[in-house]
Amino acid sequence: MSCPQSVRESAPITRQSEPQMDSDTMWDKSDVAHVLCICELIQLAALAVARDFDQRQGTDRQQQIKMPHVVFDGTIDLGVLYSGFVPFVTKQPCIIKLNDLFLSQSKKSALVPTIVIDEKNQQFLIEIFAKEQKTTIRLYPGTDPEKTNGVKTSLGYMAGIIKKIFPDIVISKTNIGEFIL
Repeated sequence: MSCPQSVRESAPITRQSEPQMDSDTMWDKSDVAHVLCICELIQLAALAVARDFDQRQGTDRQQQIKMPHVVFDGTIDLGVLYSGFVPFVTKQPCIIKLNDLFLSQSKKSALVPTIVIDEKNQQFLIEIFAKEQKTTIRLYPGTDPEKTNGVKTSLGYMAGIIKKIFPDIVISKTNIGEFIL
């Protein structure tokens, strides 16, 4: 049964007086229609909430899948990377500037302020962190740029800088292979 449009748009249903029910009294047809309409509206609201939740969860999964990253087999010495880092600028395929490298006190993570000008002008941080048996390059989560080809290329250039300083290191996992130069 479909809920009439006039009932959907009306204020909540209230009774002036509650009828006394006994075994011989039946529900009025309009009462049944209102109850069914309310049930239908509750179902529609529940479906809308569930659909919104699913869409948000799907968006989170898509963002996680699309997060560009490079993983190297083995831990690199970020102190050596810090010492050998030279600011990098290119105008091809777009303007990319890897300005500096900031090393944490523990020497287990580093941040590289980056500027990419392609479809957009974006400033963000590239994060490099060294764990036992692997080193990862990714976008720092606190600066969430749009994942354009220029942003992915900047991560590729950073991976290239690391490979130049540590020629024996091997990329074990990446989702931006075509952007590593």
